[in-house]
Amino acid sequence: MTAAHCLEAGMPDQTEVTAPSALEINARLQSILRYTTLCDDSEKIHQKGSKEREVRSLLETYRLSFSPLGISMKTPDTGILIKGFLNGSRVGTVHKKMDCMQTGILYRHDEYLLQAGYPVFGLERGCLSRLDWCTFRCAKSL
Repeated sequence: MTAAHCLEAGMPDQTEVTAPSALEINARLQSILRYTTLCDDSEKIHQKGSKEREVRSLLETYRLSFSPLGISMKTPDTGILIKGFLNGSRVGTVHKKMDCMQTGILYRHDEYLLQAGYPVFGLERGCLSRLDWCTFRCAKSL
């Protein structure tokens, strides 16, 4: 189970789920790439050895999918500029998900606390609660 907001908007059921999520891996890659020799020269800030090692480790650990919309980087072996995204290991497919706001959930819990004699928060009936979850069917390889 994960949070629905970790998946792309409008993602249909049966979409592949990877771990860690592609959003997490690529956000990290993009944030540290400019401190390495693998960054496009026009975007490079300065080099840091720890960032270089981390980027190379990400590239060795996760699958690279080439895409014209991807992150620009140089390949470690040839130095050729490419665009692509990294993907984690396949863990399953989306089964059900929900990302919405609802009223009354916390209010009802507050009423239960009051009836049970516990301290309450004193919440209003219209207090919003965010429901954000996603379940998926595990891949048979797990």
